[in-house]
Amino acid sequence: MKIRSFRTISSIRKKTSCKPKKTPISKQIKRLRCYVIKVTKSLSKRIKALSKKVSFLLAATVTLQKKVDQLTRAQQANESQIALLTSQVQTLTAQTLATWTLFDGRMGTQIVIATDGGTVSGTVNTLGTNYVQILEPTGDIVLTPFNNVISVV
Repeated sequence: MKIRSFRTISSIRKKTSCKPKKTPISKQIKRLRCYVIKVTKSLSKRIKALSKKVSFLLAATVTLQKKVDQLTRAQQANESQIALLTSQVQTLTAQTLATWTLFDGRMGTQIVIATDGGTVSGTVNTLGTNYVQILEPTGDIVLTPFNNVISVV
């Protein structure tokens, strides 16, 4: 059996060297150009996809803004109507409170009330939140809503 000498192994290493092969500059430029083209195409596709998404989002934003504007106008109309109704309720509440105070001061006394349905006379018997109960001389009990009262004598 023959043992290889150091020289033999060394000569093998020289023959299978891992040194990069020198390629001509034109080949390197060609490879680089191909790489740049691939990257450019990839980026172009991404840009187109993002552009579509941006266009969709812009359209959605316009639609949502129109809805917001419409709701804002509706809210303003509702606020205006609420202010009007609040004013009317305050007026009615003030009138009801004044009427209630009038009847409360006359509790147990004889009165004559002119209403939309005619005249009611008798004794103020009970007060509700929006009505007065009158006991007529005949024994009948009449409930008269405050909003039907025209005058009190």
